[in-house]
Amino acid sequence: MATFPVSSLRNLPNYGSISHEVPICLAEDGPAKDEVQDFLDGGLAAWLTVFGAFLALFCSFGQMNAFGTYQSWYTTHQLQDMHPSTVAWIGSVQLWVFFFSVRAASDRPRARRSFFSPAFALQGGFIGRMFDMYGPRAIMTLGTTVYVASILLTSVAGSYTQYILAQGVLSGLGVGMLYATRSYHNRARHSSSMTTTGLFTPFCFVVSYATDNNVDPTTAFYVLALLNLTSVIGRIAPAHFADAFGRFTLLVPCAFLAGLSTLLLWSTAHTLAQLLAYAAMYGLFSGAFNALIVPCIAQISDIREIGMRIGLLYSIISFP
Repeated sequence: MATFPVSSLRNLPNYGSISHEVPICLAEDGPAKDEVQDFLDGGLAAWLTVFGAFLALFCSFGQMNAFGTYQSWYTTHQLQDMHPSTVAWIGSVQLWVFFFSVRAASDRPRARRSFFSPAFALQGGFIGRMFDMYGPRAIMTLGTTVYVASILLTSVAGSYTQYILAQGVLSGLGVGMLYATRSYHNRARHSSSMTTTGLFTPFCFVVSYATDNNVDPTTAFYVLALLNLTSVIGRIAPAHFADAFGRFTLLVPCAFLAGLSTLLLWSTAHTLAQLLAYAAMYGLFSGAFNALIVPCIAQISDIREIGMRIGLLYSIISFP
């Protein structure tokens, strides 16, 4: 709707009958103007958001990446009478609850469907539904409370079942709530690389594997520390190369090399030096893969479907 003053219509035949401004509707044949962005993309405020996401996931998702430390401790202390594969179910349940419940919500509002609707399970889990219905602030607050409660309850757990419920179920829910409340920007490859982490099986078992190969327990933890350190490098460095070479171009070799290092290095490693070499290589390439996978999905998806597609991916990942 546009408004033209009377002075601009003096040459019209019926000008005498016009005594006020006339609203005129104009139909534009060109493309509609771009929608105003509803998120910060660049500048101090946007990068402070990224830093806040890093802090949230450092305390939550990072703890899940360090489960190998818990695995080694439990098998020699509180749960020493149980087989290591049984103890590993604590971390497995934690990861399953996290992946199956979370859906990284998109930046566009969705219809508020019931938690019991058929689309609910297919679109990533109830945490994503809660995000769409109540927004990020409420979910972040609840997630922080749940996660802190899980740590407190884990510290006083005295049986295997209590560890499963506290560190497995409750912690997975808390991390899922913190992880779901995020946006996708034009610089998603950078922000995602700074707030995500690597893949999980070696993170859970590399310490136990080292001690089983006669590596001193006080030294075996350095293998996991190196794995996490190189994973940080892998999450940050390839993101910059993605600008020049493309995200899919980097994703494929990183996934291949992460798997190859596990097949060739971990399966044949029996000394501390060999395990450290494997940890460095796997951490680098697995970190790069996990940092690039979400931006790759965002690249080929409509912004209204990003959340659903990532939810489907994580739901599939949650099953072994």
